[in-house]
Amino acid sequence: WCDDPKTNQAETCAIAANLALDKALEQLSKQFGSNPQNWVWGNAHIAVSEHRPFSKVPLLGSLFNLSQPFPGDSFSVNVGRLELLRADNPFETKQAPSLRAVYDLADLEQSLFIYQSGQSGWVQSKLYRNMSPLWAKNEYLPLQMQAASTGRQLELNLK
Repeated sequence: WCDDPKTNQAETCAIAANLALDKALEQLSKQFGSNPQNWVWGNAHIAVSEHRPFSKVPLLGSLFNLSQPFPGDSFSVNVGRLELLRADNPFETKQAPSLRAVYDLADLEQSLFIYQSGQSGWVQSKLYRNMSPLWAKNEYLPLQMQAASTGRQLELNLK
């Protein structure tokens, strides 16, 4: 089951597991340095919010895309699917929940939310990426709709 048919020696599962561990440690050392105490999951596991369509345009992609260290993995509640077949960073994720919300059905004014990027879709706005750091740390903002809760009221007038 664990034997590598490309070698003359018959490998046991223990040998195959040790070889896999050696390869993983070599890759991590190359990417993050030789001291494992300095390895941080968030430095490897980066959530990339790609802008459509500008993410693939040279020079523009780096202006529009958002990247954040991100906890979680493919098997946690804080899901972020790994890109294991990518050569440059197999731990990068491009699939994660962009909107998280907790609705208090007894009192909707106590509901919480966070969005992966920001309040605005305009890249030059200070609100383009304003929620991204909070999203990466699993923090939330109040989702309040009543003027009394927010302390302000928006009034729209027809001209």
